[in-house]
Amino acid sequence: MSANTTSSRLKGNTISTTKEAIIDEYEAYLLEPNGEQYGVLNLIGPAGIGKTECVYQIAQEMRDKGYEACKVVELYLSALMDPESAAGTPIPIDHTYKNKAVKALSLASRVELLEAMDIPKGILGKPILFIDEMGREADQLRPLIMKLLHEKMLGGLDVSDFFIIVAGNPCDEEHNAVAIQEDAAISSRLCDIPVKPDVTELHKYFYQDKFTASHKVIADFLLDNSEYMHGRDTADNQASKFHSPRSWFNAAAKLHLHGGGTDKEAGNIKSKRVAMLITGIVGPQAYSHLKNFLSVDKVLSVRDILDGKFQGKIRMVPASTQQALKAWLGDTNIDDSEADNLKDFLEAIPADTARTIMREASQGNIKVGNNKKLVARGVFKKFLHRMTRIKKPTDDTTP
Repeated sequence: MSANTTSSRLKGNTISTTKEAIIDEYEAYLLEPNGEQYGVLNLIGPAGIGKTECVYQIAQEMRDKGYEACKVVELYLSALMDPESAAGTPIPIDHTYKNKAVKALSLASRVELLEAMDIPKGILGKPILFIDEMGREADQLRPLIMKLLHEKMLGGLDVSDFFIIVAGNPCDEEHNAVAIQEDAAISSRLCDIPVKPDVTELHKYFYQDKFTASHKVIADFLLDNSEYMHGRDTADNQASKFHSPRSWFNAAAKLHLHGGGTDKEAGNIKSKRVAMLITGIVGPQAYSHLKNFLSVDKVLSVRDILDGKFQGKIRMVPASTQQALKAWLGDTNIDDSEADNLKDFLEAIPADTARTIMREASQGNIKVGNNKKLVARGVFKKFLHRMTRIKKPTDDTTP
């Protein structure tokens, strides 16, 4: 296989560790009496790995915590000279918003900026101003960036009520971006956070209930073929197709929509339409391996296991199946017949693999109902009795 494993060469933080750092920084910012941001967070990572989605997820999580004012206003730095953007031609005039005088540029009065800053009394939190595409701006925008980072002014509009996050791509052969760090005055005001894709996190993300069965089968493919998660079909070939987590998300949507996918079954990849569309998104080589994975080398799904659709001894269980089973036990209630089939499956696979699956499940957030069913069938006792690092049961529901 000659796929270019871009993700294996990348260094940085995963999306989950990046989220944790941003949440800590956001909560510290709320406690800062002077409202200072000591180094604006600058997320640097390859295209399509989920930096923007990460910011929106953080805002949702903060609202879930009670910080209702934490909403995202997103701007593209490369487009700030556009008349429809936040910073157009610098013509300061007076605006009126909710009977209040607001000093802003004539083209800097985007309603969402003003609405986000209008925080009623008793509402906790601050809005997030997310500025993407750092490194793609024209040279004449460098003073605007400086004013934003130093004074929290954007095109004449005071944005000091925002928690600011910026993001951009690395300066490499894959991205048409310039190194913002070359400007020392700007770089000294940024806190650079390198971000990289992680196949295990992507698998977990695609396995959320809000996504289709086609997304889940794509996640399984990537977990077993991680060299295709981020990079090009052919190493050092700029003409080959670039694929990323974003590409695979779109490919899964095409597989679902045009392949006849349902809530429980992934779409059929063999039709000419699906072949054309997925090839156009991830390239011919990745498509060929995906097709092979879903047909010739199709692995057992969690549904196959819980429905008892397996026979005899199973010599090898791929990482995708192990990960999917762990996630399922933590998120979905299984019934008695499914618990019986799971026990039979664990007895059909190599003992070391069975112990690994159950150890990981027992250390995760396995649902209480599933826990009880497996304990009742002696599953933990059978497959974990040699694992000295696993806690002994304290009652009939804890492995």
